[in-house]
Amino acid sequence: MNLEKIEQIIQGEASYRKKQIKKCLFQDLISDWSEATVLSLDLRQKLNKLSPISIEAQVLISKNQKSRKALITLQDKEKVETVLMCYNGNRNTVCVSSQIGCSLNCAFCATGREGFTRNLSFSEIIEQVLFFARSLKKEGKKITNIVFMGMGEPLLNYDNVIRAIEI
Repeated sequence: MNLEKIEQIIQGEASYRKKQIKKCLFQDLISDWSEATVLSLDLRQKLNKLSPISIEAQVLISKNQKSRKALITLQDKEKVETVLMCYNGNRNTVCVSSQIGCSLNCAFCATGREGFTRNLSFSEIIEQVLFFARSLKKEGKKITNIVFMGMGEPLLNYDNVIRAIEI
């Protein structure tokens, strides 16, 4: 998913389109533009072709069913991990990554041993949250917390992390 590309595509559209698209993505949690029936068919087809919003991931579920790890494949075929932790009382926390790998190489962390590949864009950070928000919606549940404790050091990708938080 690339939010900047979506904004480019809708340039020239009516000003209310941006609000409609945000609602479709972040409240309705659509996974394909064809579900955004408030948009014209032509615009939905254009968005599906130029900026699809499907998320490719492999999911592993813990034995106790309380956590799910997703290995998300990004547009450039790099992979990033995110985890959903489900607690009693409907508390659902998503642990997001901010980088692919990490340059700090802390002794206690496996990610640092992999080395650093790149920072994630704000769209790629948001994509991790949307992946689990869509999944939980099917179960009638919602995300209640988000933590930046996945791959990478969030403060080394400050601008994109802050932009994702603001969205």
